[in-house]
Amino acid sequence: MRRIFVSLIEGYQHLIGAYLPHQCLFVPTCSEYTKQAILEYGSFLGIIKGLKRICMCQSFFSLKFNKFTKESLK
Repeated sequence: MRRIFVSLIEGYQHLIGAYLPHQCLFVPTCSEYTKQAILEYGSFLGIIKGLKRICMCQSFFSLKFNKFTKESLK
């Protein structure tokens, strides 16, 4: 199962991703991160980790992290 998902990601990287403008905020790219996660954690967890990473990168999921400080309590 891992090989199938990794092959699909590699196909995307070579056939589609190579022709898109480079706009990724992360290094490695989300597709490479997902591929590595699948190889290390298995298909299910790897895809979940990849989807979380993609969601952080996309503007329609504007995640905001607020650092907790004592000033924020005032």
